[in-house]
This record gives sequence, C-alpha cells and structure tokens, in this order.
Amino acid sequence: LGFLAVVVALGAMFGKILHETGAVDQIAVKMLKSFGHSRAHYAIGLAGLVCALPLFFEVAIVLLISVAFSMARHTGTNLVKLVIPLFAGVAAAAAFLVPGPAPMLLASQMNADFGWMILIGLCAAIPGMIIAGPL
Repeated sequence: LGFLAVVVALGAMFGKILHETGAVDQIAVKMLKSFGHSRAHYAIGLAGLVCALPLFFEVAIVLLISVAFSMARHTGTNLVKLVIPLFAGVAAAAAFLVPGPAPMLLASQMNADFGWMILIGLCAAIPGMIIAGPL
C-alpha cells in the first residue's frame, strides 16, 4: 500500500509539471480541435479510456483532471459535464480491460486468453464509456 502512495504522489507531481509548462492547455486545445467543442465530453472520455490502460485508477484521474479543467475553461462548459465522462472512461478501462488489476486476476484465474479478454473488454468498455459519459 505504501508503494501505491508513491505512485500517486509521482502522478500528482507529473500532472503539476504538465500544468506549469502549459502542456495541459496544448493537449486540451488539440483535443478540442479534433473533436470539436460540442463533443468535448467524448474527447475527455476517450482520453480517460486510453490513458487508464497502463495506470492505476487514481493516477489516471490525477493526471487527466487538469486536462478536464483546461477543456472546461476553453469551452465555457460546466466542469461536471467533463469530469463525469473522464471518470466513466477511466472506470471502464479499469474494470474491463486486461492491463487493469481486476481483469488481469480474472484472466489468470480462468486461464483465459489475453487477446480475447482485450477484445471482449473493449466491446464492453467503449459502449459503457459512451453511454455513461454524456449522461
């Protein structure tokens, strides 16, 4: 449990470095250019889904919450409308996709093929993120 605290602290430091250097604003602007202002919630949800694959849930939230703040500032929308899709994307990746601890334990206990677990996890995670995020 002590190691997890170190990982979360390093994630917070890395997030602060991204914020201070202006990288967070650049990431937010690029995402808004790609998806558009009206679909910003899909952009942040997809970012949460992708970034949570190699990270713990808490670290992914700490790293991406500043991007959500920056997107809310650029779009003028309510922050809650962007944070809920972020949480939905990160939670879907943590619950359904194989590099996460719970799906990894389940796959190893059942001697399942990791390729099939990734495919089935994506089939469950993407619709879950799309449906739960904007609601």
